[in-house]
Amino acid sequence: MENFYAAYGTLMNEERMKTICPDAEFVGAGMIKNHRLMFKGELPFSTATIEEEKGCEVPVIIWKITKANVGALSAEFSRWGSYRIEEVNALVGAHSAFVAVHVKDEGERLNPPESHYYADIYEAYETHGFDLDALEESLKFSDRRIGWA
Repeated sequence: MENFYAAYGTLMNEERMKTICPDAEFVGAGMIKNHRLMFKGELPFSTATIEEEKGCEVPVIIWKITKANVGALSAEFSRWGSYRIEEVNALVGAHSAFVAVHVKDEGERLNPPESHYYADIYEAYETHGFDLDALEESLKFSDRRIGWA
Protein backbone atom coordinates (compact mmCIF):
# COMPACT_ATOMS: atom_id res chain seq x y z
CA MET A 1 0.00 0.00 0.00
CA GLU A 2 1.30 3.44 -0.91
CA ASN A 3 1.58 6.19 1.68
CA PHE A 4 0.63 9.75 0.79
CA TYR A 5 1.43 12.83 2.82
CA ALA A 6 -0.12 16.29 2.48
CA ALA A 7 2.16 19.22 3.30
CA TYR A 8 0.54 22.56 4.12
CA GLY A 9 3.52 24.31 5.74
CA THR A 10 7.23 24.50 5.00
CA LEU A 11 7.27 20.92 3.66
CA MET A 12 5.44 22.22 0.60
CA ASN A 13 8.96 23.23 -0.46
CA GLU A 14 10.64 20.31 -2.27
CA GLU A 15 14.13 21.13 -1.00
CA ARG A 16 12.91 21.21 2.61
CA MET A 17 10.92 17.97 2.19
CA LYS A 18 13.92 16.20 0.66
CA THR A 19 16.09 17.06 3.70
CA ILE A 20 13.75 14.93 5.84
CA CYS A 21 12.51 12.41 3.27
CA PRO A 22 15.07 12.15 0.44
CA ASP A 23 13.02 9.57 -1.47
CA ALA A 24 9.68 11.44 -1.26
CA GLU A 25 8.03 11.82 -4.66
CA PHE A 26 6.01 14.87 -5.67
CA VAL A 27 2.47 13.82 -6.64
CA GLY A 28 0.80 17.18 -7.18
CA ALA A 29 -0.93 20.17 -5.70
CA GLY A 30 -4.22 19.62 -3.93
CA MET A 31 -6.74 21.02 -1.51
CA ILE A 32 -8.09 19.89 1.85
CA LYS A 33 -11.70 21.05 2.07
CA ASN A 34 -13.48 22.11 5.25
CA HIS A 35 -10.24 22.86 7.10
CA ARG A 36 -8.54 26.13 8.06
CA LEU A 37 -4.82 26.87 8.03
CA MET A 38 -3.57 28.60 11.17
CA PHE A 39 -0.43 29.04 13.22
CA LYS A 40 -0.16 27.80 16.81
CA GLY A 41 2.45 27.37 19.50
CA GLU A 42 4.42 29.32 22.02
CA LEU A 43 6.68 31.95 20.53
CA PRO A 44 9.12 31.64 18.86
CA PHE A 45 7.99 28.13 17.85
CA SER A 46 4.58 28.87 16.38
CA THR A 47 4.07 26.64 13.33
CA ALA A 48 1.37 25.82 10.80
CA THR A 49 -1.49 23.49 11.57
CA ILE A 50 -4.99 22.82 10.29
CA GLU A 51 -8.34 22.38 12.00
CA GLU A 52 -11.74 21.46 10.70
CA GLU A 53 -13.86 24.44 9.68
CA LYS A 54 -16.74 24.16 7.25
CA GLY A 55 -16.37 26.26 4.13
CA CYS A 56 -12.61 26.76 4.44
CA GLU A 57 -9.92 25.03 2.40
CA VAL A 58 -6.18 24.54 2.70
CA PRO A 59 -3.82 24.22 -0.28
CA VAL A 60 -1.43 21.28 0.02
CA ILE A 61 1.36 19.53 -1.80
CA ILE A 62 0.90 15.76 -1.92
CA TRP A 63 3.96 13.55 -1.57
CA LYS A 64 4.27 9.78 -2.00
CA ILE A 65 6.36 8.59 0.92
CA THR A 66 7.73 5.34 2.35
CA LYS A 67 6.97 3.85 5.76
CA ALA A 68 10.45 4.97 6.89
CA ASN A 69 9.49 8.54 5.90
CA VAL A 70 6.52 8.43 8.28
CA GLY A 71 8.91 7.94 11.20
CA ALA A 72 11.28 10.64 9.95
CA LEU A 73 8.40 13.10 9.62
CA SER A 74 7.11 12.30 13.11
CA ALA A 75 10.59 12.81 14.57
CA GLU A 76 10.86 16.18 12.80
CA PHE A 77 7.45 17.33 14.00
CA SER A 78 8.16 16.32 17.60
CA ARG A 79 10.72 19.15 17.65
CA TRP A 80 7.98 21.72 16.95
CA GLY A 81 5.40 20.93 19.59
CA SER A 82 2.62 18.49 20.13
CA TYR A 83 1.63 17.09 16.72
CA ARG A 84 -0.34 13.97 15.89
CA ILE A 85 -0.91 12.20 12.57
CA GLU A 86 -4.43 12.27 11.11
CA GLU A 87 -5.89 11.09 7.85
CA VAL A 88 -7.89 13.63 5.86
CA ASN A 89 -9.50 13.62 2.46
CA ALA A 90 -7.64 15.73 -0.12
CA LEU A 91 -8.58 16.64 -3.66
CA VAL A 92 -5.86 16.39 -6.29
CA GLY A 93 -7.31 17.45 -9.61
CA ALA A 94 -10.45 15.38 -10.09
CA HIS A 95 -9.24 12.69 -7.70
CA SER A 96 -9.95 12.36 -4.01
CA ALA A 97 -7.66 10.43 -1.67
CA PHE A 98 -7.02 9.97 2.01
CA VAL A 99 -3.66 11.42 2.99
CA ALA A 100 -1.73 11.72 6.24
CA VAL A 101 -1.12 15.13 7.81
CA HIS A 102 0.50 16.27 11.04
CA VAL A 103 -1.89 18.35 13.16
CA LYS A 104 -1.12 20.32 16.33
CA ASP A 105 -3.20 19.72 19.43
CA GLU A 106 -6.25 21.97 19.45
CA GLY A 107 -5.42 23.33 22.91
CA GLU A 108 -2.31 25.17 21.75
CA ARG A 109 -2.43 28.96 21.56
CA LEU A 110 -2.83 30.84 18.28
CA ASN A 111 0.32 32.83 17.53
CA PRO A 112 1.93 34.18 14.38
CA PRO A 113 5.06 32.35 13.22
CA GLU A 114 8.53 33.84 12.91
CA SER A 115 9.00 35.79 9.69
CA HIS A 116 11.48 33.32 8.12
CA TYR A 117 9.07 30.41 8.70
CA TYR A 118 6.18 32.35 7.17
CA ALA A 119 8.40 33.42 4.24
CA ASP A 120 9.12 29.75 3.42
CA ILE A 121 5.39 29.02 3.23
CA TYR A 122 4.75 32.21 1.25
CA GLU A 123 7.39 31.14 -1.28
CA ALA A 124 5.75 27.71 -1.65
CA TYR A 125 2.36 29.38 -2.22
CA GLU A 126 3.93 31.54 -4.94
CA THR A 127 5.71 28.57 -6.54
CA HIS A 128 2.55 26.48 -6.76
CA GLY A 129 0.16 29.31 -7.65
CA PHE A 130 -1.85 29.18 -4.43
CA ASP A 131 -3.91 32.16 -3.23
CA LEU A 132 -1.56 34.47 -1.31
CA ASP A 133 -4.51 36.41 0.15
CA ALA A 134 -5.74 33.19 1.79
CA LEU A 135 -2.31 32.68 3.36
CA GLU A 136 -2.33 36.27 4.64
CA GLU A 137 -5.80 35.68 6.12
CA SER A 138 -4.42 32.64 7.97
CA LEU A 139 -1.72 34.84 9.46
CA LYS A 140 -4.25 37.46 10.55
CA PHE A 141 -6.51 34.76 12.01
CA SER A 142 -3.59 33.47 14.07
CA ASP A 143 -2.47 36.90 15.25
CA ARG A 144 -5.44 38.47 17.01
CA ARG A 145 -3.25 41.52 17.72
CA ILE A 146 -3.31 42.61 14.06
CA GLY A 147 -5.72 45.51 13.73
CA TRP A 148 -5.96 46.22 17.46
CA ALA A 149 -6.20 49.88 18.35
